[in-house]
Amino acid sequence: MRVTGQFTFGLEYQGKIYCDYSVRPLTIGGELAAMDALEQVAEPAGSSEVRQTIVETLAYWTQQLTVPGIPAEALSISFLMDNLASEDYQAILDSIECLRVKSPAAGHVNTSEKSGPSGQITK
Repeated sequence: MRVTGQFTFGLEYQGKIYCDYSVRPLTIGGELAAMDALEQVAEPAGSSEVRQTIVETLAYWTQQLTVPGIPAEALSISFLMDNLASEDYQAILDSIECLRVKSPAAGHVNTSEKSGPSGQITK
C-alpha cells in the first residue's frame, strides 16, 4: 500500500528538483533501521523536545519515503533536514495520515471482538 503526492517546493538532488513522492507503511525492519540512524545523529545537548520529535519523524520517513530519481540511501535524516521545506514536510504528514485512513484495518474493530496475541483481532 502506498500513497503518492507532489511536493510544493520539491527536493533538490544533484542539481535537479524532484516533486513526486510516495509513502508506505513503516515496517518493523524499517523502524529498527530508523532507530539505528537516530543513534548516528548527534543532537546538541539540551535540544528541544520539538526538535527531537522532528528528527525522529525524519528518521522514520527515511524508511517510508520514496522519491523517484533520488536513491533511497540519499534520503537520510540530514538530507531531509537540509532540503525539505516546511510546507512539503506537512504534505508528507498528510500523506502518512491518509495512509492510516486507507489501511484496511482502520476503524474496523468491533466492540464484540477482542485483541489477541500480537494485536490480532479475534472473535
